[in-house]
Amino acid sequence: MQRPALGIALLAALLPCTLVALPVMPLLSLALLRATPTPRGRHDVGIADVEQRLLSLPGPAPLARLRVFYPSKAEPEAAAAAGWPLAVFSHGLWGCSASYSGLCAELASHGAVVIALEHGDGSATSDGEARVYGSVDGDDARARQQRRRVAEARAVIDSIDEIARQLPAGVAVDKSRLSLIGHSFGGSSVLRTAADIASGRPRVSAGLVRAVVACDPWISGYDETADGVAPVPTLALLTPSMMYPGNERKVGGVMRRLAQSSATALYAEVRDTRHQEISDFPCINHSPLRFFCMAGARPPAEAHALQTSLVAGFLALAGALDAPAGSELAAQREVARGLFLAAEEPPPEESDYIVHGASLGAAAPPVPASPMALSAPGGLAA
Repeated sequence: MQRPALGIALLAALLPCTLVALPVMPLLSLALLRATPTPRGRHDVGIADVEQRLLSLPGPAPLARLRVFYPSKAEPEAAAAAGWPLAVFSHGLWGCSASYSGLCAELASHGAVVIALEHGDGSATSDGEARVYGSVDGDDARARQQRRRVAEARAVIDSIDEIARQLPAGVAVDKSRLSLIGHSFGGSSVLRTAADIASGRPRVSAGLVRAVVACDPWISGYDETADGVAPVPTLALLTPSMMYPGNERKVGGVMRRLAQSSATALYAEVRDTRHQEISDFPCINHSPLRFFCMAGARPPAEAHALQTSLVAGFLALAGALDAPAGSELAAQREVARGLFLAAEEPPPEESDYIVHGASLGAAAPPVPASPMALSAPGGLAA
């Protein structure tokens, strides 16, 4: 039996509450805002917003929006004569060049110039115009997006000299120590970009890739059997959010192929974290994201530190960053090294990391253990 009078009464009661809550919610959200974590490296960090014409792209050269993080106050002995190692960062869907400031600043504080690229494939803002990301159906459409992203990343690498001239005097870049880092869809982008550079298609870019880090990669628009892999040290760092069967199988396929190419490969997962926690957003405003299951149970700074520490430590282990003895980065490098040593053993329940597979390549830094692989689902065992 319907009771329209009761429904009307409920609506009448809820309306005043809604009218009060609507203006209060934005104010409450602002009150909960926090800063991103402070970088833990030896160097202060400077930030420069740069616009660069990507002249090596076909057709009219688009204007790319970049955010560059660099060591601004370096210890006198720290900066190598050839310049700072270079990292290029690729954001995920709905991301932008400013969405991962915590991670990029952390790497810069350890002595790297990090270029966060804002893609023009429709997944972010570009050329100052807001682009609404709509539905993109089918692997072919995703592959088209990835081809655009790969071309943009390579064009940025080709434009490093021009970009460096827009940075403060004294900030030199060593193009021979290039790392590619990406999150989510950007994880696929850097895996495919590295493979494209390694293949020489259509030309060899100015830098040689020293290491690749795919943070919680969503493997879409990239097929390692068709597009290949780059036989360089590669870290796939997952959260439970992206360990669903379809994606786990694809990530495992990429990492197995890397191991078979004699590349150093580490396939790890951070416990009790969520997909967005490598970005700035959970640190800035944790409570709403936690409510919508977009942040895990860990304090946001802890979740962020567990991920950024392993990224930096792996890059140091691969030789893409310098880790002076006694530095924070040297400690992070040993954490990464320890995951290779622990790969054959089931992780203890109190461990922050789960290692799904690890393989030391022929040119890997010395680790007192033989190459190893796990036979767990998605692991590196053949």
